[in-house]
Amino acid sequence: MWGLIGDALAQTQQDTPTLFPTPLGEGDKTQALLWGGGILVIGGAIEIYTLLNNRLRAANSRDWPRAEGEIISARLRRPMLSGFGRYVPQIRFRYNANGQDWEHDHVMFGGHTPVNRAEADKVIARYPIGARVSVIHDPTDPRICALEHKGAEMHSLAYGAAMFVLGVGMLVAILL
Repeated sequence: MWGLIGDALAQTQQDTPTLFPTPLGEGDKTQALLWGGGILVIGGAIEIYTLLNNRLRAANSRDWPRAEGEIISARLRRPMLSGFGRYVPQIRFRYNANGQDWEHDHVMFGGHTPVNRAEADKVIARYPIGARVSVIHDPTDPRICALEHKGAEMHSLAYGAAMFVLGVGMLVAILL
């Protein structure tokens, strides 16, 4: 009888996740580097592409039409992963372009990046609820719009480049 109980306990302990990680074998390390490196390369490339695309939109928007709009909400949001004391001003506005009503929330192309409280309050103060605004929009796709001729901040390029380089380094480590 004690043998059955001992066997059952041993089986339960094998199936139960441990509190401490077990060492990875050589094949597991290679697979972890491959997946991690691949994800970082792809994520970094997407971040860089998105930043450059939004900067290009901001540059091209100087020739785009404007539509009259109205601010319908203005609030601060605290992003979970951007650190303490950082805020994203969320300005929601409605406008009519190409004969259709639209709503959007981008002050700048690509959205607003987290800033300190004082800077976020300045953005909120520039766009009080009910204020009439001029909305810049893509003439072929009015969903692409902003209130200012700005693209996402350049520090996103540093994040994207760091992710990309780290990912490439992990992939190269597999070959060495």
